[in-house]
Order: sequence, then structure tokens, then C-alpha cells
Amino acid sequence: MAQDSEAAATAAKSIARFRSAVSRYYYSAYQSATALLIHTGQTPPTGREGWTHQDTPEMFRVCMRSVLKDSIKRNKLAGDLKALYKLRIIADYVSQQKISADDVTRAGSIAGVWLKCATKILQS
Repeated sequence: MAQDSEAAATAAKSIARFRSAVSRYYYSAYQSATALLIHTGQTPPTGREGWTHQDTPEMFRVCMRSVLKDSIKRNKLAGDLKALYKLRIIADYVSQQKISADDVTRAGSIAGVWLKCATKILQS
């Protein structure tokens, strides 16, 4: 799912649909985090496939300690996911605030790091 969301974001970016691109990049990162949490044996709440958007960064920070031992990297990933979520909320719900090409580039960079991290851990 994370790869599909990243592909959709890239397509949206290519036609200057910046709001959609930010939203899809966020979901790529969120889906990567969810996959990693499930990989560590965490179980989403009943009736859900993942955790709340607000809870996921902190869950990642805490639950990934045994898999991703570098606390600086874990904290950075969690902080970036939180920042990307805030940008996604603006993109999806705050029509008065502009989403720039730079915002999309930053979102894509964050999503790319998340996807790379998830791929590396899940393939090991």
C-alpha cells in the first residue's frame, strides 16, 4: 500500500496537484509505519487496520526500539511523520493555505525515507 500511495503522490506532483501529492505522500509514510508496527507484533485496535494518526508516531518511537536501535533515527522518523501529518491536514482541509512545490518536495523526501526504512527492515 505504501508503494502505491507513493506512486500516486508522484503522479499528482507531476501534474501540479500539490494537495493530493502531499496527502498521498503522508499516507505512504503512515502505511510504512503501520507495516513496521505490525511487523514488531503490535496489534491495531479492534476493527481497525492501523492506529490513529496522532498515536502512530509515538507508538513507532516506543515499539521500534528492539528493531531500530538508533534512538536519534527513530525520533527523527517519528517527528517527521508528525510534521507530515500536520501538512496533510492543511492540504486536505485548509483551503486558504497554499501548498507549494517545496512543501511537496519535503513531503516526498520524508515519505521516501519512511518507505526505504520499512523496505529495509521488512526484507531483513
